[in-house]
Amino acid sequence: MAHKGDSGAVARTVPAALRRRLLVVASVVVATVVTACAMVQWRNRDLRLAQQALTRGDPERAYQLVTAFLSEQPANTTAKALLARVFVSMGRPEPALQLFDDVGAATPEELHALGRALLMQSRWSDALPVLTRAVELAPTNADGLYELTSARLQLGLYKDALASATRFAQLPSHEPRGWVLIGSIEGDLSNYRKAADAYLRVLEYAPAAKNLQVRADELFLELGRMLLGAGTPAEAVNHLQRSIDILPSADGFVSLGVAQAELGELEAAVDAWTQAVTISPSNLVAREYLANERLQERDADGALQWLKPLEKSPSLKASTAYAFQRCFILRKEPKLAEQWQEKAAALREREKLAVAIENLLIEAPLSYWARVIRAHEFASAGNWKQAEAVLDTVTSASKDPFVDDLTSAVRNRSALPPLTRLPITQF
Repeated sequence: MAHKGDSGAVARTVPAALRRRLLVVASVVVATVVTACAMVQWRNRDLRLAQQALTRGDPERAYQLVTAFLSEQPANTTAKALLARVFVSMGRPEPALQLFDDVGAATPEELHALGRALLMQSRWSDALPVLTRAVELAPTNADGLYELTSARLQLGLYKDALASATRFAQLPSHEPRGWVLIGSIEGDLSNYRKAADAYLRVLEYAPAAKNLQVRADELFLELGRMLLGAGTPAEAVNHLQRSIDILPSADGFVSLGVAQAELGELEAAVDAWTQAVTISPSNLVAREYLANERLQERDADGALQWLKPLEKSPSLKASTAYAFQRCFILRKEPKLAEQWQEKAAALREREKLAVAIENLLIEAPLSYWARVIRAHEFASAGNWKQAEAVLDTVTSASKDPFVDDLTSAVRNRSALPPLTRLPITQF
C-alpha cells in the first residue's frame, strides 16, 4: 500500500505508457522555452551590438542593426529610443525627435541625445532643461556639459554658462578646451583680465594652441585683445604678433597697431593699420585709425583719402562720422561739417541704445525687457520658433505696444518693429 508522501509509490500507480507521453510533452515544453529564450537573447544581442557600434562612432552600422531588430519587434521602446540616438548621431534631428515624442527619454544617454537634437534645431529653451537633467544624471558627460554651456550662452545665461564651463574644464583631458570656453565667456562679460588668464591657462596645457575648438591664430589674437582690454599692451604685442605669424589677418594687424600706439610706437602702428587695409580694404577700424593719425597732423585731405571708402558703409560708427566732421571743419566746408555732425549725433543715439541693450542682457538676462530683446534677436536671425518660445514667457504681462507688435510680427513671420522703439528709459 502506498503511504502519503511516498512519491515512488505514486509513480508506480501511473501506467508506463502514460508516463512516457508525459515525459515527451515535458521535453517539448522545455525545448520550446529554451528556444524562445535563445531567440530573445539573440535579438537582444543585436541591440547590444547596435549600442556598441554607436559608442565607437559607427552610427551607420548601428542603424542597420537596430532597424533590423525593429522589423521584427516594431513596438520595442528600447530599440526606438536607441534608433533616435542613432539619428542624432547621424545629424538627423527630425526623425529623432519624432521617436522621442513617441517613447520619451529616460536614461542619461537618451536625454543627452534629445537635448542635442533640440540644439540642432536651435531650440535653446527646449534643450536647456533636458541637457540640465542629462548632466545631473551623468556629471562627467563632457559633451553634455559643453552643449549645456552652449545653450545657456544662447539664452544669455552667462553666470550659469560660466559654471558649467568651469565643470567642463575640470574633466581630465578636457582642460584646454574648457579654458577656451571660460575665456570666451569672460570676454563676453568684459572681464578682460580674467579672460586673458583663462587663455594663458590654455597655453599651459597646449603651448602650440593645437587641437582646440578654435584655430591657433584665433586663440593668440583673442589673448592679445583681452590683454589690450586689461590695459597691458606690452604683454599683448607678443601674442598678437604670434597670431599674425601663423596667419596674417586684418583684425590681427588692427589690434597690433593699437597696442603699438599705446606704447608710443606710432610709426609701427601706422604700418600695422596699413597692412590691415591691404588685407581688407573695407576695414572700417583700420581706416578710422589711419584717418585720425592724419587729423592729428591737420592733414584733412590725407584723412579723407582713408575715410572716403567708408562714406556709405552700413557699419559706420559715430566716431567715424565725427572724423568726417573734423575733416570738413579743417577744409572750411561748414555745410558738409554740419551734415556729418548730425549723422554723428544720430549714430551716437543708436550706439547708446546698443550699449543699454548689451548691459541689460548681461546684468539681468531673465528680466522682462531682456527676454523681449532676446526674442527680437532670435526672430531677426530667422529662428522664429525660439522667438515664439521666449515671447510665450512675457506676453501675458505685456502692456507695451512694442511687445504687442513684436508678438504679432513673430506669429505672422512679418517685418519686426525696430529696436529704436524700445522704451529705453524703462531699463
